[in-house]
Amino acid sequence: MGINERRAREKEVLRRSILNAASELILEEGYQSLSIRKLAEWIEYSRSTIYLYFQDKADILSTICQEAFAALSEKLDHIHAEEPDPRTALRQGLHCYMEWGLTHPNH
Repeated sequence: MGINERRAREKEVLRRSILNAASELILEEGYQSLSIRKLAEWIEYSRSTIYLYFQDKADILSTICQEAFAALSEKLDHIHAEEPDPRTALRQGLHCYMEWGLTHPNH
């Protein structure tokens, strides 16, 4: 494995830690209180480091939402692919959606 691959992995780890920290901060204080400055303090990096990965607060929030709903969509797609009966698939999909909402109330 070369230097470029290691750097790419390290960048992805830091990007993921920024998103995880932002999610935790949102859960604790609400999305209104999320700021780049507060997030930088939370993860003990400079604000400029965060800007290397995200354009602004809205970009971070958008990424968190996209990832959360992509996970839900994947579950719903799996139900659709596995269940041939449309009524059963709809019922299972609705159940999956409700369960997801109950287990992820802040999303």
